[in-house]
Amino acid sequence: MNENQLENILLSTLHSSNEIRIQAENSIEIMRNNLQEYFTNIYDLLSTTSNQVAFNMGLALILHEIRSDNFWANRRNDTIIFKFLELIKQFIILRKINEETLPSCNIVNIILQGFYQKSQFSVKNHIIDFLLIFCQEFPHLLHVFVDCLSNIFLECDCYLPLNHFLSLFSSPITSSHDFTSKFKLLISFARTFFSNKNIHLCNNELGINIDTLNEIFLNYFNNIPADCLNSILSFFSENLQKISRLVEIHLQTFFQFFSKCFSINDETTRALTTDCLVSIVTTFPNSDDIVLFSLSEIMKIIEMDENFLQLGRNGISLISQNASPFLFLNKLENIHKTNNFHYSYLIALAEIDSNLSIYMIEHTTQYFMEIQTLVNEGVFRNKFASFLAIINLCNILAPSFQEDNFNGLFGILSNHLYQETNFELLILILEGLTGFLNCVSINENSQSISMLFEFLMNLLLKCKNVVIQSTIIKVMNSFVQALSQSFLLYFPSLLKILFQLVETNRLDLTISIIRLCDIVVTHLGKFIQSREELLPLFHISLELRNKVENESYIEYISHAIISFIHFFDDTISNDVIQIIPVYFGIASKEIEITHFPDNHQIEYIPGFVRASTNDFVKRSTIREISFALMTINTIISLLKRNYQQFVPVTIEIVSKWIRYPILINEVRYPSWLILNKLMLFCDINADIVPILFIENSINLLLMDKIIPFIKNAIQIGMVRNSLKIDCFIKILEIVLQSLQNKINSAECAIITETNFIKFGLKNIPQVTSSFFNNIIKPVIPELIQHENGLEFVLKVAPTYIIISHDNSFLGDLIFIMNESLNDIESSNAQIAMKAIGKLCKENLYSQDFYLLEYEKMVSILNNKNSFENDSLILLNETIISFTKLIQSHHDLFDMNISIKLLFDSVGMLISHKKSQIVNDFIATLLVNKTSEVLEVIGVSSLIKIVLSQINRESVSQKSNEIFKQFLIQFFTKGNPVPQELGLTEREVNKLQSILGNQQ
Repeated sequence: MNENQLENILLSTLHSSNEIRIQAENSIEIMRNNLQEYFTNIYDLLSTTSNQVAFNMGLALILHEIRSDNFWANRRNDTIIFKFLELIKQFIILRKINEETLPSCNIVNIILQGFYQKSQFSVKNHIIDFLLIFCQEFPHLLHVFVDCLSNIFLECDCYLPLNHFLSLFSSPITSSHDFTSKFKLLISFARTFFSNKNIHLCNNELGINIDTLNEIFLNYFNNIPADCLNSILSFFSENLQKISRLVEIHLQTFFQFFSKCFSINDETTRALTTDCLVSIVTTFPNSDDIVLFSLSEIMKIIEMDENFLQLGRNGISLISQNASPFLFLNKLENIHKTNNFHYSYLIALAEIDSNLSIYMIEHTTQYFMEIQTLVNEGVFRNKFASFLAIINLCNILAPSFQEDNFNGLFGILSNHLYQETNFELLILILEGLTGFLNCVSINENSQSISMLFEFLMNLLLKCKNVVIQSTIIKVMNSFVQALSQSFLLYFPSLLKILFQLVETNRLDLTISIIRLCDIVVTHLGKFIQSREELLPLFHISLELRNKVENESYIEYISHAIISFIHFFDDTISNDVIQIIPVYFGIASKEIEITHFPDNHQIEYIPGFVRASTNDFVKRSTIREISFALMTINTIISLLKRNYQQFVPVTIEIVSKWIRYPILINEVRYPSWLILNKLMLFCDINADIVPILFIENSINLLLMDKIIPFIKNAIQIGMVRNSLKIDCFIKILEIVLQSLQNKINSAECAIITETNFIKFGLKNIPQVTSSFFNNIIKPVIPELIQHENGLEFVLKVAPTYIIISHDNSFLGDLIFIMNESLNDIESSNAQIAMKAIGKLCKENLYSQDFYLLEYEKMVSILNNKNSFENDSLILLNETIISFTKLIQSHHDLFDMNISIKLLFDSVGMLISHKKSQIVNDFIATLLVNKTSEVLEVIGVSSLIKIVLSQINRESVSQKSNEIFKQFLIQFFTKGNPVPQELGLTEREVNKLQSILGNQQ
């Protein structure tokens, strides 16, 4: 085949005709069978074609080929690589590779890197030499190949020819492109050169003076032109981790450079410099000098330039996340005190990451005292930063609030709230109050609390700004939770204001007060005694719902109506029945849809939300329908059987939304909720739920939430003897498919599907065997390749074997379980041991199985001291399973050895209710085999073990009493006194307390 034929084939792969395109692709695939001839044809094409598209496609063929194992398995690939290097010069002469053919340059760069990464050392060295000499010969193209060379230098671990490299820098710098390219190469080369002893020694043996490299490096670094700064900073930001050794060697030089960049009043330069400082801290999180420098530089610019505030805040936040926590806080305090950086210090407190809270707890009072001092100075920006700091500290230090913090912080916020007139500061103070009130519980209604409530209510009534109104509502929400029942003292005032507002046209204020009443009823409804007096709340809300058109107002009122229905309960049954048709009308509305053709570029339409690739739906209508459905759901809970007359219309509405061709979860999920409520409280055909589930299984993105409803429907069908087995099998298949989809997409949460399948296997015996053997078993080899798939098998297979008595899969399961135990820290090891314990309780399998698992457990328990952290959970499961095994099959083992091992391990039990089985067994042994246990364990050890277990969560009340009675009887029979048993002081005190209480 000549080069013209190959060019025609390549261009045919772009043809609009499928037939021609497929024929061309098949021809290329046939050519690949002879690698040498294939590359010869490609190289001929590259050398002769004048069509740049065909040229690029030829390069793409090479790139595709070198990414396959077939190419690297060929022993003659070196020849192919060397030939390509020779051709590059020809491509340049023919101007197929130049500054204007960037796509071609990019592909060539990727090919060269691909050749370098997988070649033998000798070929790698040849590629490096070629590129360095090539860049000397064609210096104007250095910037074209700079990324390729830089990446090769950063990966290199054996060969860097310093003499060839230095010769690149003998030519004068011709442009900013040239400087940037050489500087990138210099950084990459120097990083690898100084980091690798082999390279270092190799060049020393050649007699090359490496000081020359240092000199060039420093000369370039100290003379970076202004128009190159940003590209150099970008390079540093992306590669700081790779050049970390170079940074260490020339740390002060880097510091000087970053300081210089910060001194330039350019937003982009400062943003890139901040990125570099974050990267350098991330690379050296424990370096005093680096954390101090980075933090102080950013804080210095924050102090100097208000325009840098947002960049600085982001930088400090990221540094606090990546630096050593103690080091960050220590340096922050040093900078604050040494430089008097008050404003930036407050900004830093506002941006500290929550992960540092544990290191800050002891200093909570100190922080708030400093804030109080600074905010009281009256400097606007310090006040601004102080309130930002309070908001953040309230969020991250809530658990550490002490009594002495309360009055001081409450005073700061409330006093400034009463005096502040600046809108921006007012919002911050209100947000600070919200955060503060979320952190505290107020036990008494002091004058200061009453004063704050009155001020907030006056501000709400007088202010017409929507942002302030909304923020006050948030404060009040927190106020209600902080005061709890005490807030009810203010509830009459709220109601009085509401009733007055109803007579006016101030809809905004009326709805704000309704929102507050909603909050009170939601949080404190159980403490309100005389509900009848509050009935006007419900009626006012219904009237408002008919008046308002604003989308937000509709949501607020709808939410309040739902809360009030819950609150008033049976009191408003008759009223609720009257409004059901209204909500049917809203829930039946048609949704306005805007549909676009394929490949449209529309990303956003005001007032609409994206529902699918091509469809946008009107947001306000969706929200209206959603709230109407949620209201209907609440009404069903209230009316229960009395809702029966409305069932047909309700089913018609919810079926419409479940079957709706566009998936809109905001209306689909409430529809499923309603169906579930109808099944629970009304007389409906339960088959409708499984049928809808099967019909819409393709669009079931809410699988986790919907499966419980399906389970309810199946249970109802079982009770009524109306369950259709073929329908249930189909549901099981859908759920299993959902589980497989999650596993293949690396989603972790499969517990809902797993539990449903276990439920099916346990409760529907007609399908148990066929479903497991015909549907689940064939996919098990694929499932166990994934961590969550293995989890599913370890949970479901033992369940099937135990309930079916079918042991055909037991051998495979034993292998899977024991293999899972090898990774002692994995959750699947714990699940496997739990499964083994379940099987060991049964008396259905051969002795070999029990003996094998006994040996496995004994091995784990004999090495229990090597378990720590996550693996302790496996140890806990092993102790529990071991108990089940020796309890159920004691005749198979030496019980003296088993009892000794169990008692020695019980001290490592996690104190949890599921561990009670172990202590119950120990209690049984103490009652029935006291002398044998004493002989095996020894008096002192047994007393210590029993003492340690008393009053633990892992001990049932009955076993706890047995342990106490054992000690009481033991010491009243003239046995040794505690001092002679080697007990600790704490153990003696606990024992004396038990004995004393009995007396």
